[in-house]
Amino acid sequence: MYSSIGLSGIVNLLLELKSANISIVLYRCDNLVTRLLKLLKLENLFYFSSTLDDAYLLLNKTYKTAC
Repeated sequence: MYSSIGLSGIVNLLLELKSANISIVLYRCDNLVTRLLKLLKLENLFYFSSTLDDAYLLLNKTYKTAC
């Protein structure tokens, strides 16, 4: 199934996830993507991790603070 909600639709979905206290960890995110998210002022919607272990620890940390 193909959907073309566009960038604004994706941002709205991300904001809904954030308001529901759902954390999104971007693992090994490319520098270009990171720069784009900063340019669009969307970097605060994500946690960034360079290793899988760090991503796991971030998810556990955000889960414990949400409970």
